[in-house]
This record gives sequence, C-alpha cells and structure tokens, in this order.
Amino acid sequence: MFRRAAIAVCGAVLLVGSALSLATAEASNSHDRAPAPLLKLGKFRHDFSPNKDGFHEKLNIPVTLGRRAFLTVRVVDLDTKTVLAHPGQVICLGGKCRLARGTHTVRWSDIVHVFDRGSYAGDPRGSYRLTFRASTPSGDRRDTARTVVTWRDPVDLDNDAEHTIHFISPNGDGRQDRLRVGYDVEQASRVRAVISNTSLQTRETTVVDRLRVGRQVAGHHTWTWSPEQGSARPADGYYSVTLIAVPLAQRPGKGRATVPVRVDTVAPDATTKYTRTTVYPATTLFTDEIRLKFGKDVVIPLSMHPSVERMALSSVP
Repeated sequence: MFRRAAIAVCGAVLLVGSALSLATAEASNSHDRAPAPLLKLGKFRHDFSPNKDGFHEKLNIPVTLGRRAFLTVRVVDLDTKTVLAHPGQVICLGGKCRLARGTHTVRWSDIVHVFDRGSYAGDPRGSYRLTFRASTPSGDRRDTARTVVTWRDPVDLDNDAEHTIHFISPNGDGRQDRLRVGYDVEQASRVRAVISNTSLQTRETTVVDRLRVGRQVAGHHTWTWSPEQGSARPADGYYSVTLIAVPLAQRPGKGRATVPVRVDTVAPDATTKYTRTTVYPATTLFTDEIRLKFGKDVVIPLSMHPSVERMALSSVP
C-alpha cells in the first residue's frame, strides 16, 4: 500500500506541475500576443457624387472601435495640399462624442463639421486624405487608420482642364483649329455642350451656341469642338465650353463641367524671318546687325542688351 500511495502522490505532483507549466505557458503566450486594434476601417466606396440624382450620393465609412474611445480626423486636400482639419476636434455621432465599442458609420457631413473654416474654400470636389485617430478616455491606448476619398462630379474633366485657359485659333491654317476635351461620365447619360461668351467690359456671359454630343455610356470619352460646326462662328474673345450630362435613368440631377477657352482667329503670330544667324557687334570685319521682319499685327517690346550696339527692325506690310 505504501508503494501505491507513493505512486499516487508522485502522479498528483506531476499533474500539478503540468498544470502549472501549461498555465505559465498560456500566460506567457497571452502576454506576448498583440492586443486587438483599437481602430479599424471597413470596406466602403471611396468615391461619391452628392449631386442629388440618387446615384453614389453618400460617403459612408465604417469605423470599428475595439474599446470605448474618442475619434478625431485629420483632412488634407490632395489637390491643394491644404490641411482642412486638424485632429483637435472630436467627431460626434448621434450627439455622442465618446463612442462605444463596435462599428460606427462616419459620413462626409460628420467630417466637414470639424473642418477649419479658414482653410476651407467651399469647393468640395477633389481627393482628400483622411487620417482617423482613436484614443481611449484614459489616454492609455491610441490607434491610427488612413484612407483616401474622392468627391467626384458626374462629369470629370481630364487633367484638371477646368482650371486652364485653352487656346484655339480657327483660322484654317491647321494649327490649334479645334478644342479636344477629355472627360468621364459617372453613369449612362445624354451629353450636350453649351458655348458661352464672356465680355471683358461688362463681365456678362451670353450663350452663343448649344450642341448635341449624344448618348454615352459610363466611362471615359472625348469630344472635339470646332467653331465651324456650330450655328454661329464665334469671334475673337473668351468663351466657356460647358459639358452637361443628363442621366438616361429617371434621375433629377445633372452633371456639368466647364472648360475656359480663348478664341483668337489671327494667332498664331507671324513667323520671324532673319537675314543672319550670327552677330559680331565688336568688329567691323563681320556683319554687326541683324534684320528681323514681323507681321503687321505683331507688337514686340524690345529690351536692348548692353552688348548689342544696334538692331534694325522693319515691318512688312
């Protein structure tokens, strides 16, 4: 019996030792395991187009918090590199600023609410980098998540064309006689173009022509405007070409984008002609002047360099 008792005692000691070693290993593993993230962004559509046509109107960002926390956001306009919101103001959802553990939906209106009004120009179209930061009320945990969102117009021009004045010279010489516009439409639409003239004296804008572009599917397209194809050939001046897309679906909204254009039927300027390509003003053994001929419509401001002793200009009739 003594032997059986000794064996039982040894077995109990081994079981206790195994349990202690397992508990120690589990404790060690739980200690080494990284804590669950405090902040995580779910999947969502990164581009939106709130033009009240019912198509991709809203930006809904699912934000998951591992613990109760405060949420802030830093917003950078990627087009202008302007910081629109610093992470100093807390995003409040449903009247609550200390958000509970779980998944919350952050909308564009919630983000705009914390914008620095001095930096926000009021033109929302463009791409923005959002940096969300979550911190627990005690401040012992912090986490960060980044994403990029884009506010799109139903008609988006290529290469920010609406901020560049395009030159067109429909004088029949085959150079810059037409304006080629590249753009994207968000959904299948009926597209038309409106040509308007802006008076430099009165600043008034007058519609001079309306052109049909036609039905187009969603995606990228190009359209070429030649002043000869309209009902009235425009004179020299400043114009705007506005592309308007009306969805084929029964939606109330419209998309539009405008390209500024300058029409100059005289340009390009006359080609410069010269008699010599080399000038030697410091000697009498070589030619020391150059003769230039320009068209009568060209005005040239001259800035004489100190090393040039004489320059003769003549204008051809």
